[in-house]
Amino acid sequence: MIRGYSHESGRMRADEASREVFLDTYSMEIYPLVSIVIPTFERPHYFRLALESVLAQTYRNLDIFITDNSHNTETADMMRRDFSDDPRIHYEHHPPMAHRRIGRVPAATTIRGQRTSTG
Repeated sequence: MIRGYSHESGRMRADEASREVFLDTYSMEIYPLVSIVIPTFERPHYFRLALESVLAQTYRNLDIFITDNSHNTETADMMRRDFSDDPRIHYEHHPPMAHRRIGRVPAATTIRGQRTSTG
């Protein structure tokens, strides 16, 4: 038996742990970088659902840009607390009038991916 595989009905199937290790190790080398932009405003619960859906995908070579125009800091607090350790996520909080600050670069101008989601 090959390590990380099990024999079932004459077929070799990768177990889930080996699949995860493979994807984490090689996704960046063999798959193009895909950028995803998620805008959010005053809806942290729905934003969390959207972000968790993106993070649950098997495709791993992602740049995830989040732009938050909320008046409050609920989403910002959630990002610091729950998602700050994922290097694929780039979060920017732009409360009203912040776009007028000199030197601010919108997330869309920093996209590095070879492909950009459109839907």
